[in-house]
Amino acid sequence: MVENVYPLSPLQEGLYYHWLAAPQSPAYLEQMCYRVAGALDIALVEKSFRALVKRHAILRTSFTHEIGEKLLQIVHRDVNTSFVFTDAVADDSFSMEEFKLKDRATGFNLQRGSQMRLSLIKTNEKEYEFIWSYHHILMDGWCVSILIREFFQMYHAWVQQAEPVLTKIYPYADYISWISKIDRKVSLDYWTAYLDGFNQPATLPQRCPATGEVPVLAETEIVLPADVRQNIARVCRETGITENIFVQVLWGMLLATWNNTSDVVFGAVVSGRPGDLPGVEEMIGLFINTVPVRITLSPDMSCRALLKSVQQDYIRGAEHHYVQLAETQEASGLGSRLFDHIIVFENYPVQEMLAQTMDTLSLLSSNVYEQTNYDFCLTVSPGNTFRILISYNSNVYTQNTLALISSHLERLIAAVAADPDVKIRNVDALDHAEKLRLLETFSGEVIDYPTDKTLPDLFEEMVAISPASIALVAGDITLTYQELDERSNRLARYLMERYHTVPGDLVGIMLPRDEWMVITVMAILKSGAAYVPVDLSYPQERVDYMMGDAACKALVDGDVIMAFLSAAHLYSDAAVISGVTAAHPAYVNYTSGSTGKPKGVQVAHRQVANICRGWQQAYGLGTFSVSLLQLASIAFDVFMGDCCRSLFSGGTMVICPDEVKLDMEALYAIMYRRRITILEGTPGILLPLMEYVQQEQKDISFLKVLIFGSDTMNAAAYYELQQRIGDKTRIINSYGATEATIDTSFFEQKYPAPDYSATNLPVGKPFPNNTFYILNSMGQLQPIGLAGEIYIGGEGVADGYHRNPELTSARFLPDPFRPGGRMYKTGDLGRWLPDGNLEFLGRTDYQIKIRGYRIEPGEVENALTACPGVRNGIVTVHTTVDGEKELVAYFQADESISSDSLRAALLDMLPVYMLPTWFIQLEQFPVTANGKIARERLPLPDSAGRQAAQEIVLPRNETEEKLLEIWQLVLKREVISVESGFFDLGGHSLKLMQVVARIAEHFGIKIEIGYFFRHPTIAALARYIDALLCVPEDTNADTAEDLIF
Repeated sequence: MVENVYPLSPLQEGLYYHWLAAPQSPAYLEQMCYRVAGALDIALVEKSFRALVKRHAILRTSFTHEIGEKLLQIVHRDVNTSFVFTDAVADDSFSMEEFKLKDRATGFNLQRGSQMRLSLIKTNEKEYEFIWSYHHILMDGWCVSILIREFFQMYHAWVQQAEPVLTKIYPYADYISWISKIDRKVSLDYWTAYLDGFNQPATLPQRCPATGEVPVLAETEIVLPADVRQNIARVCRETGITENIFVQVLWGMLLATWNNTSDVVFGAVVSGRPGDLPGVEEMIGLFINTVPVRITLSPDMSCRALLKSVQQDYIRGAEHHYVQLAETQEASGLGSRLFDHIIVFENYPVQEMLAQTMDTLSLLSSNVYEQTNYDFCLTVSPGNTFRILISYNSNVYTQNTLALISSHLERLIAAVAADPDVKIRNVDALDHAEKLRLLETFSGEVIDYPTDKTLPDLFEEMVAISPASIALVAGDITLTYQELDERSNRLARYLMERYHTVPGDLVGIMLPRDEWMVITVMAILKSGAAYVPVDLSYPQERVDYMMGDAACKALVDGDVIMAFLSAAHLYSDAAVISGVTAAHPAYVNYTSGSTGKPKGVQVAHRQVANICRGWQQAYGLGTFSVSLLQLASIAFDVFMGDCCRSLFSGGTMVICPDEVKLDMEALYAIMYRRRITILEGTPGILLPLMEYVQQEQKDISFLKVLIFGSDTMNAAAYYELQQRIGDKTRIINSYGATEATIDTSFFEQKYPAPDYSATNLPVGKPFPNNTFYILNSMGQLQPIGLAGEIYIGGEGVADGYHRNPELTSARFLPDPFRPGGRMYKTGDLGRWLPDGNLEFLGRTDYQIKIRGYRIEPGEVENALTACPGVRNGIVTVHTTVDGEKELVAYFQADESISSDSLRAALLDMLPVYMLPTWFIQLEQFPVTANGKIARERLPLPDSAGRQAAQEIVLPRNETEEKLLEIWQLVLKREVISVESGFFDLGGHSLKLMQVVARIAEHFGIKIEIGYFFRHPTIAALARYIDALLCVPEDTNADTAEDLIF
């Protein structure tokens, strides 16, 4: 017979849905166990339990979704209660743990019967174990203490043959009635505003459990020392906060550190008992709710100020604690990803209550089993002894992680409890041993290097040692060290006379990739000036900006070289004395700038001399004959690295022609002919080259060192290559920044570490005299395994940004860990691995690297908004399923603008490597509630969708058919219309060069890159090719340099 029917509370609804989804799951099954000593009357125990069920409606409740549209709870007048007594005294095979496990496995059917049962186990003549099992949908922990108190009141009264005197019953239905009057919309609006702008969940390091793996619960406990416990009470009393808030704030600080952020959200369980509801403190039912707690901190804020702020947030939000968590999560925009762990603050001391109700019995022990839907839960018990129990799924979190969390949290609590007025940035969770390992063990080896030597000094030392050795090979031109020295001396004198160069001056260089490119670099350095490299493919607008910004005294181009050659005989080839020192700049390299204009990084001679010495030691350049194939553009700082590893180390530099770089057969031919022993390039070049070598069974026994310059080198490809050629060739992956002089670290490993499962390779350990710091947003050292921003310290840190003191002061900072030192703020994210290798994790800002080039989307955005008709523009990066990065341009315009016209317009303002792959026109950009652009809600490029929306035009002649085959192969797509744009199908600059190379191979024609960008369809290219085949004409391909590095 039904006694009452009413809706579920918000949290009950959530728990019911969890049960419906997995009825056999142990989640939210609670087990309260305690052992007592003394005489028990089993019949009265059963009578007391049945009376308890009869007394409280919630213990006679079932739940249903099958009546109407609302979830309902049905109170029955009578239910079959489940009481089991087991005498295990004489049963040697009885296992208490197995009994409890079986009891938990039994679970509950929420749609019928009572959701509570009591088991009583006799373990000794006068020793019993009580096992109360119930589903969390019935009640919270506060209620357990009330029920057990009432149970023993009845039991002891009946033992004494008296009637129990109990308090008035306040039915749970009163609460359901009260909560039904809450304006949920107002509360949801509050949570929407409270969580506005939060878009990155704060998590803890996890390992990936196997699919379907059953959770394995584990626990670790923090017991705070007595003095810390006293300090907590004092701070809370003085500051006017609760101890609950104190722990929440300290957990938020730890979470912020571990996530390298200043804004975190986690879940907290609140009591949910409204103070204005009569009898609520004695009511039995489920009142608690889980709400998000947001902690936003700043480095210079005092901990006391943060404590007060969070307390005020709690007070403001208290009236909104009654909406369902799922609704709050939905309002946040993150859904269930809003947080993945919770904090429970136990203000119901069950064990103390049990001890008080025992009367003639003695409490021997007690414990509670509970399993939530979360893999991580902190339970705070603030009694005389302050305890924090961390329950976790050991299939998700490792024991080492939990040990680190525990030690850091305890250290943070102790520090803030002792001095709550300390600034947040000065609260340190690391101990001395951790800091020592990060600052000393993981730093690069300290070695001597020629601090007083200039780059001409290093070169001239090699000239003196081996004047007749081959220094440079460019096509058919071969120069010895002496010849290169003499020619650069003549040109240096010419520059000094004509342009009056002195140490500290800057001179631009814009020359083809031949011997004069290298001669000119050496000549500029010898003249005392620093060189500013310019790629021939750069748009004139970019060249003009660079020359003006650098205030170059001259730009050495082909005309200057021709003028010099006509007068070269007038200049001496003797050594040049310019007065340049190791502290003077050697070069200024322009990289993409976030302000929309490139910025010049100024690097001094001594900084280059340092990394030169580092390469010589790390790569063992003195142990084999160096013959280096030079691939990098002069505009890329790897060019200077190539000079160091060859010309400044007594080796030979072989310049690779542009047209060979994507022709694997021709590239290998140069390597074989010149017996190349050291080669550096991006994976986009070197992996296809090595694939060609394997397929064609080519000999590369002469190759001693193969260097991949990539922060996202594919680990599987690297280790596969190690197994193929690693026995004879060292395979290295290097990482660095122009601002820290080319390379800072390198990785070399025959086999992957057993616990390393990332897709990309680590970027390694620092070169000698270099160091990494992984710092959080507070400027504190991050522990091993935790992400933070990569800062580079040591001798390689560059001078700064040329003629840009404001930006220099923002990115080149005093080294707080080494007095007198400097460090560079990279903007890269990384973390230390336990073996001392650094793992690259991406960017902290929106700067990216694509095919080796560092790109500031801000610069591309400025160019995009400068295009005719474009009102606003945003540029982001998209990673394809193959792991390739592509630029995506989103724009607003009054009229429809084709991607081809935008690409053509950008080609006049940006280098080819900076052109977006995708152009997406939007009427409006998505924004957050406070008006900021919500980049995470921008639509992803959908090449398949775009293609499907177009009519598929099939090939109409043999040329189109062959071009279609080439496009299908390069773009890895089957369905392509001959009228579709190459870039709209996911093509980018490197794929473009593959198409151009295959067209040249099949048709014998070189397609101009500029023409391809203006006419990027199969149909247009076919017409062009057919015209060329009918009317032969000379065609010259644009440089491929941008498209490779």
